[in-house]
Amino acid sequence: MEQGTSRKPRRIFILALSFALLAVLAAKTIDRVVDHGRLDSFIQGRLGIPYCWGGCTEKGFDCSGFVMRAFQDQGISLPRNSYLQSLCGEKVVPDQLGYGDLLFFDTKGQGKVTHVAIHLGDKKFAHAASSKGISFASLNDKYWSSRFLFSNRIARDENYLKKSGEKLAAVPEAEKQYDLKEAYIVKLEGFLNQEEALQYQTKLLGKGYDAFITYEKSEEGKDIYRVGIGFFNTEKEAADFIMKDDFIQGLVYVIFKQKISSGDGV
Repeated sequence: MEQGTSRKPRRIFILALSFALLAVLAAKTIDRVVDHGRLDSFIQGRLGIPYCWGGCTEKGFDCSGFVMRAFQDQGISLPRNSYLQSLCGEKVVPDQLGYGDLLFFDTKGQGKVTHVAIHLGDKKFAHAASSKGISFASLNDKYWSSRFLFSNRIARDENYLKKSGEKLAAVPEAEKQYDLKEAYIVKLEGFLNQEEALQYQTKLLGKGYDAFITYEKSEEGKDIYRVGIGFFNTEKEAADFIMKDDFIQGLVYVIFKQKISSGDGV
C-alpha cells in the first residue's frame, strides 16, 4: 500500500515535467518561426519612415506593405493587403501571443480588417501608422485594444500567396472584407513559379518600386504568379510609369483595374 502511495507523487512529478518540457519546446518552435535579431534590426532600421498608402519601400510604407517586407526579410512571402494577410497562418488566442504574431484591427468600426501590425511581446507591436509612420504601440492602449480583432501565427515553408488566394476565391463576393477603392496596377506576366516572380520583385524593390507578388488560379486550374507594381489612380498614370522604365518595357506587362482596400489597411 505504501509503495503505491509513493509512486503516485512520482507519476504526478513526471507528468508535470513532461508538460513543462512540451511548453518549452513549443516556445522554441515559435521562436524559430521568426528570427528575433533580424526582425528587430529590420524594424529599428525603418523607424520614422513616413506612412504612404500603397507604399512598401524605404520612401514610405503602409501597414501591410511594412508587414510584407518584414516577413520577406525572414524568407516568408505574404500577400500585399491586410485582409489577405488575415487569411494566412493559424489563429492565436490573446493570452498566448508570441513574438512575430500578426495583429489585425478594425480601425473604421466596420467589422472588417483594416490594419495589421507585428507583435513583439508584452502586447507591444510595430506597425506603419498613418500619423507616425513606422513606430511602436501597445495593445494596452485603449485605442488599439478597442479595435483589436484577432491574431494569426505565421509558419515557415507555407505558400501563403497561394493559400490566401485560394481562400479568397472561396469567399462570396459580398463577404469579402474590402473597404473598396478602384486602382490600376501594373502586373508583369510570364513567370513560371513563385521563385522566379520573387527574383523580379527583388530587382524592382532594389530600383525603389513598390513591387509585390500576386497569385491566382486560371480557369484551367494553373497557378499564376505575377509581379504587381504600384497603385495608380488612372490608367494613364500606370501607362506613364511603364514608359519611364526600359527594364519594365522589356518584360510582358498588363495594366489591371482592381478593387482594393482604401484605408491604411492596404
